[in-house]
Amino acid sequence: MVFANASLRQEDAQLIVPADGAFVNLVYLITRRELSEPLERLSRFLLSPAFLQVWEDNFYPTTSADVQPKLAADTPLQWLGWDYVHSHDMIAFGNELRKRFMGYVKKYGSFRWK
Repeated sequence: MVFANASLRQEDAQLIVPADGAFVNLVYLITRRELSEPLERLSRFLLSPAFLQVWEDNFYPTTSADVQPKLAADTPLQWLGWDYVHSHDMIAFGNELRKRFMGYVKKYGSFRWK
């Protein structure tokens, strides 16, 4: 979804979500229970509705009820899951995805980040 949103020819494209769900990338924040004041402020900012809305607006779905969803509520999403992450070489997996993605870019046209 992020790539579709960043496409050069958005007017010529339609976002189609597979029946088994669109892949989402888990973004998480792990902190210690006791934080210094600067880190506490940073943590509050990163979890603020305003910051989470930026993620949501760029097709990174959040679980916060305080943000307006970009996708319809019934849009199926999927994530690899911890079992897959722990049992596979994720660096090799990322490299393979990058290689395949760039192959599609070369075959079907250019791609650039906004």
